[in-house]
Amino acid sequence: MNSLIFFIGLIITLTFVPALTNAQEHTGTLEIVIDDDFPPYTVQNSDETTSGLFVEILRSALHHSHIEFNIIGRPWKRVIAMTDRSEIDASLPWRSKKERFEKYNMVGPITKYGSRTIFWARKDFNLDDWSHLKDLSEYRIGTISGYAYPKDFEEATFLKKLEMTTTNDQLIKMLSLGRVDIIIGDEHVLATEALAQKLSGKFKQVGPALETVKRYVAVPKTKKDIAALIGKALQTFQDTPQYQDIIQRYR
Repeated sequence: MNSLIFFIGLIITLTFVPALTNAQEHTGTLEIVIDDDFPPYTVQNSDETTSGLFVEILRSALHHSHIEFNIIGRPWKRVIAMTDRSEIDASLPWRSKKERFEKYNMVGPITKYGSRTIFWARKDFNLDDWSHLKDLSEYRIGTISGYAYPKDFEEATFLKKLEMTTTNDQLIKMLSLGRVDIIIGDEHVLATEALAQKLSGKFKQVGPALETVKRYVAVPKTKKDIAALIGKALQTFQDTPQYQDIIQRYR
């Protein structure tokens, strides 16, 4: 009898301990890192607080689901490295790309709509339209090191792509000073940075948008439980009036 009781107890332990272990993984404070210079989406302020559309949405979603978290800002290349090494639980914002869905647990999209990737030039630039990327091959195009761009642009080896900067505000300055002829970026990010530098109205969009892209939260591949937790929180929050209020404030 004692052997039978021991055997039954062992079965119960083996059955429920793993489940308890997985549940306990959700009880800690999530460590989340953002791109510190991607306004109006993610920003690290001078007082070390974080803000921006995506930050507000994620913060509100986690509060709404009673999930504890910390959010810090870091340069984008460091965000990538910290995510690759699983040093944090989640990071944002990540452009939608097939290889990223294979490498990380991509959660989202953070908003239900996307934003356009465009080329910008100074107002005196003499090429307002183009049919193919090859039409831009003679121009110096400023890009940000470590950023992901539309597939067609990344594969266009004939373009003069200059990775001369690591932030969008530097990219705007390079264009303003004539160090590059064209820059590429998110339409809202470029407009926000130009406004901050009192350069609004100095630039124009060149040609059509390259694509409309949605952005996601990336969770290391080994943390599927955390990805599910954040995904559920985002999905639930996107159906609330508070989500709509945040969206309206940034439009």
